[in-house]
Amino acid sequence: QKRMKLRDESPRDQKECEPLLSLQNDYPGKLHLFQADLLKEGSFAQAMQGCDIVHHVASPFLVPQQIKDGMKDIVEPAIKGTQNVLNTANQTESVKRIVLTSSSTSSPFL
Repeated sequence: QKRMKLRDESPRDQKECEPLLSLQNDYPGKLHLFQADLLKEGSFAQAMQGCDIVHHVASPFLVPQQIKDGMKDIVEPAIKGTQNVLNTANQTESVKRIVLTSSSTSSPFL
């Protein structure tokens, strides 16, 4: 059984998620999709219930033209989002392991 978080309800996000929504319908009980906000504390609590492993693989992403202040637009939301995921995982009894990933795109901010 797999659980996955969806970003938001924008038409673009819905289109990107169509393959996952289709899989959820084709294999009932095997994939559960949840909506959550990376920057909202506790937003992942429902999705983590019953999970033993949490993979945190996402971070706010903007193209360079959208970035006005790298710290405010990229770094601070990435830190807050990671803290929210880790805090919720620590409060969820079933979670035994957390996997964090990163990307080479984060290196300019190191």
